[in-house]
Amino acid sequence: MISTAMTDLGAVWVVPAYVAHYAGTFDRTIEITHAVWSGLVENRDIREGGDFDDRLDLLLRDAYEVANLTGDDAKRIPVSVARHRNDGERFETGLTIQLNDADDPRSRIVLALAEELPVDAPTRADRIASGDLVEVPADLSREASLRFPVALTRAAWEDCVAWTDADNRRKGTVQDETGRLWDVLWMTRSALGGMPRGHRRTPVFLRRTPRDRRIRKAHPATLHAAVSTENGQQVITISHPSEA
Repeated sequence: MISTAMTDLGAVWVVPAYVAHYAGTFDRTIEITHAVWSGLVENRDIREGGDFDDRLDLLLRDAYEVANLTGDDAKRIPVSVARHRNDGERFETGLTIQLNDADDPRSRIVLALAEELPVDAPTRADRIASGDLVEVPADLSREASLRFPVALTRAAWEDCVAWTDADNRRKGTVQDETGRLWDVLWMTRSALGGMPRGHRRTPVFLRRTPRDRRIRKAHPATLHAAVSTENGQQVITISHPSEA
């Protein structure tokens, strides 16, 4: 049964997966924004489709056809829907198909006008290239028994990993970034191993010597590890509590 719901895009119409499947299209629940719904489904001035159900099926088939022709890595797919009004005038509507998680069959598909969607967030690769994320060498993460690619946010890195020879001279310590990073990875491995089933985020408790002040002893710190999927691959991101 088609219903309405409130999302971050406002009120949307929710088309259950079985309705989309019956129309020969997607096997997922689809959310359609009110602007798209009123313009292409409720609009009785459209010649194509004799009634409400026909117009909805046409919209779903248009979106499905374009989505099938697009690469699996796509998260947002533009589609131009052409229709004729009853007076014969042709018009086109530019839509965007948003796949919130292409690898999760429970994830919903959104059909919206392009201007209704927020600007694309930078990808993991973009954030690594900009320095916002610091990528962990694959051999080191594997040695810590972490099977997926790992990266730390800049704030997490600066708080718990970053260290220089000047820091050792100033504090009279013998540390380096590799050793501090290893501590973070090992404690992350322990935290993820104890994470309840079905959860995707867990706190990571560790001890580290702060870089600021003249403190030489290790003090408690807390980070957060999250497991997510990007481009079909599971990845781990370790962040600072200030970024939550």
